[in-house]
Amino acid sequence: VGLIGCGGFARSQIIPALKQQSNVAIHAIGAATGVSAANVGRLVKAAYCTTDWDAVIKDPDVDAIVIATRHGSHYPIALAAARAGKPFHVEKPLAIATHEAREIAEAVASAEIPACIGFNRRSAPFVSTLKSSLENRIGPVDILIRVNANPLPADHWTLDPEEGGGRLVGEGCHFLDLAAYLADDPGRVVAAVSNGGDSGPDTEGNLTIVMRFADGSRATILYGSSGNAGLPKERIEVAWDGKSVVIDDFVRMDCHGVGGSRKLRKQDKGILAHFTNFTSALRGKADLIAPVSVGTDVALRIEETRAQLANVSSDSTSIDAALSD
Repeated sequence: VGLIGCGGFARSQIIPALKQQSNVAIHAIGAATGVSAANVGRLVKAAYCTTDWDAVIKDPDVDAIVIATRHGSHYPIALAAARAGKPFHVEKPLAIATHEAREIAEAVASAEIPACIGFNRRSAPFVSTLKSSLENRIGPVDILIRVNANPLPADHWTLDPEEGGGRLVGEGCHFLDLAAYLADDPGRVVAAVSNGGDSGPDTEGNLTIVMRFADGSRATILYGSSGNAGLPKERIEVAWDGKSVVIDDFVRMDCHGVGGSRKLRKQDKGILAHFTNFTSALRGKADLIAPVSVGTDVALRIEETRAQLANVSSDSTSIDAALSD
């Protein structure tokens, strides 16, 4: 594997997950600075380190690429990997712009390579259990996802339109994807409101998003950055056919009318299982749970959300109109 990007998430989550995969070695390290590359390279005993990510992709000894750079560089690196015929994992988002995400997905399809996006919540054990329970549902499903996000300083890189893309692109994408995964349909965003208009560049820090799906299922995403830091970050409530399941911060799952409640010793958002699925797919032993094609679906949902926010800012009746559409 060639690892491109050596930030905090790569060091704390991706590298430990890769180390637990059988017969997987991190052969090359690519980073924005030589110091970062060298430090991580020593940690994983890589064959070499470089600031030239293209060299990692072109290396014949590298079988697959893991992309963990800042959001704005996902597009050129993932596209180069696809065009080189190298399987890859790319952290979310697939790209900042929808047309970029679509171009990557088309290149992957043309190359016929396994390529996945880092929507690891799909692989979380509680989500996997819930997904299995939903397979035999008769009626629509109602989904509520509440996110207690941290406030960000005005100069945070994720808020930069070119480097980070904003809150929706950088983190909201996780929850748009999770709702679609549970509903088993890409869906569409029919309404969105925000109270972030006076929060400087972080206009997407407090959002309510409503999604609707083809079978009548619906999802509401409450993403807020004004709550207390002591409150657990994520809570998922799902109801269908007289059954209810609550996943509390990926530590506890309470089941009513289906299965049994469970509690984990520590939080598990599915990162290890995600990379196990990726490496299994590389060997032809599994289908990808989060293929890059879903990144294009989420990019479209982000466009729809922002269109709804723009409509609401100019027309206070647009929410009612959207919901009655």
